[in-house]
This record gives sequence, structure tokens and C-alpha cells, in this order.
Amino acid sequence: MRFTNGIIIFFVIATVGVDEVLSTLFNYITPKKITCWESNCQLRCNDCSILNAGVANNFSCFQYATISVFECSDTFHRVEMTSEFFYKIEKAEVIKITKTDARRIKPHTFPSSTTLREIYLPENNISIIDEWAFGNMSALTHLYLNNNKLTLFNAFTIIDGLSIKYLNLGNNFLIYDDDNLLDDEVYDFKSITSLNLDGNKFRNISMGNYITHRELVKEVSMANNLLTLILPQYFEPLTNLEVLNLAFNKISSITQAFWNMMNLKTLILSHNSLIIFAENDFPPKGHSSLQYLAIDYNHLGKMANIMQYTSTLKKIAIEGNPWYCKCLRQYRRAFHNRSIQEVCADNVEHACIRSDTPCYVWFFSETAVQPDLQVKLDNLVTANNTYYCVLNEFDQ
Repeated sequence: MRFTNGIIIFFVIATVGVDEVLSTLFNYITPKKITCWESNCQLRCNDCSILNAGVANNFSCFQYATISVFECSDTFHRVEMTSEFFYKIEKAEVIKITKTDARRIKPHTFPSSTTLREIYLPENNISIIDEWAFGNMSALTHLYLNNNKLTLFNAFTIIDGLSIKYLNLGNNFLIYDDDNLLDDEVYDFKSITSLNLDGNKFRNISMGNYITHRELVKEVSMANNLLTLILPQYFEPLTNLEVLNLAFNKISSITQAFWNMMNLKTLILSHNSLIIFAENDFPPKGHSSLQYLAIDYNHLGKMANIMQYTSTLKKIAIEGNPWYCKCLRQYRRAFHNRSIQEVCADNVEHACIRSDTPCYVWFFSETAVQPDLQVKLDNLVTANNTYYCVLNEFDQ
């Protein structure tokens, strides 16, 4: 019987191959073959292990020196990025590496370059970026490190001397702690115009400590953090800020936070816990640039004086709040008269709160937080869908 089985095994091996048989009999994992292809000066690989030092990647058909775009996506296999490969693609303009188990970017991993403009490194389980991991890159403007495991980003030692304009650190584990800042240069983003800090662990922030050349910053996104209130010092130092996204936090107060932010054009406060707007929360009449405002899915019953202070509004999202019926009718009449487009309210049937409360006079109302005044919505689409709707509507 044992002899018979041996004959069968030998026959199968000869027919279908060793790897397949071993995979069936002993849970043997067949090594994945690195497949790369070149087209129009672009090199793409289905396995990022080509990055590992010592891996045979001298494909005779590739002219590494001519590659302008390198892109690889993996299934979270372990890789160790080294400079050996990046030296070969010395003329690259764009590098995209995703879904690996890289964990760490060591010193001098990315050598100096005069052509590299964009580096995308999302979803690589990166928790450590060593000092001087990025060489002198005079053309680099975009750096994406989102969806990793970073707890600290020391801009002074990581990107010092670079002219990065778009920095994405979203969906990591970053926090802000005044007591742990060694000096103002720890987060010295010298040339940033757009900063994404979505999906981190920020409970507060002070852009005065984060950014040196604050006048350059145009966009900041801090959606899905742990903010509970917004104080003037959080974003007011960014005098030319035009876009601010604070959706999906736990914000219940913005007391005078935007009073001096006269260049702010887009403000997204969707999915928070706001119950009232104070008279000085927004720039004074005649000094506001606000065009796009999202205050949907909060706990608002009325907007107080917001309508008279935001004469420049073009689009607004207000659904998902327990509005007083009288106020809601007045607001929508004002929207119509001023050609303000109410967005992201499709397929939502609103059951508002009936009340004769004045709608344009500010005062604190305790009833705004009573449980029986919670908003009632039918046919409600998911939170993400409404959020993406706002982003699309405000994308100008």
C-alpha cells in the first residue's frame, strides 16, 4: 500500500509540478513571482519585494534610468526599503508604494533627486521614520504618509530643507501635546500649503507651534479626530487659510474661533455636537469670505445671526439637525432669496420641532439639548455618503 501511494505521488508531481503538490500535501506556500512591466517610461510591479536589497531585479528589458513613474502594490508582505533600488530609478518623478509591511524608513532610503515630485507611501505599516530618510529633493512637492502607524512626525529631522507643499499624515496615531514639544521646530512645516491630519488622535492643536510660515497655508483637514471645542488660537494664526475641515469630531463649542479668519472660504463642521452659534463665532459683517458651509448632523435648532454675517454664502448643508419648524422655513426662504444652494438633502424627510422661538436672535436655549428634541429622520443615507456629498459639492 505504501509503495502504491508512492507511485501515485510521483505521477502527480511529474504531471502538475512540485509546488502545486507540496501546496496541497503540506500547506506549502508557493513563492509569489515578481511580475513587473514597463510602459511609456512607467514601471509597475505586483510585488514590492523588488525593493529589497539583494533581490534579483536586474530585468534586462528595463531601462531604469529612463523610468519616470514607479508603482508597486503588495498584499502586506514584509519588505525593507533600501536606497539600492531608488538609485537605479534616478530620473523618477513619481513613486507610489502601497500595501506592504515596510514598518520603517531608514536614513537615506530616498536619495537626493532633482526630478522626484511626488512620493506616495500609504498603507505600509510604517511606524518609524528615521532622521534624514529623505535626501535633498529640490522638486518634491507631494508627500503622502497616510494610513500608517506613525505616532510622531518630526518635521525638523525628516523633511527639513524640502519644499513640500502637500503633506498627508491622515489616519495615523498622531497627537498634539504642548508639554512634549522640544521646541517650535519639531513640527516646522516651512512650505506647506495643504496639510491633512484626518483620522488621528488630536484633542487640541495650536497651528502657531506647528507651522513657521503660516501665511502659506491654504487648506487644513482634521476630520475624525477627538476635538471637543475650537479656540481662536487653534487655527487663527493661519491668516490666509481658505479651507478647514473639522467633520466627525465631538465639537460642541467654537466660541469666537473664526472671528478673525476673514479669508476662510470653506468650513466643514459636519457630524459634530454643536447646539448653538454665538454672535461672534464668524467674521463680522462685510469681512467674511465664507462661501461653503457644512453644519449638517449636529444638534442645532437655529442658526442665530449666522445668516446676516455670512453674506457671501453660495452653498450650505444643514440636514440632520433638530431645527425649529418656523426657523427652518425662514432659513430656506432666505436661501432662496439670496441664491444660496442647500446641498446634500436628497431623500431625507425632515421632522422638525414646532416652536415660535425667534430664529435670528441669539440666546442660549437649554431646550436645545433636551433628549426629546432629538432630530427624527426617515430614509437617511449613511454618514459617509452625506459626508462625501459635501466634499464633492464643495470641491471647487
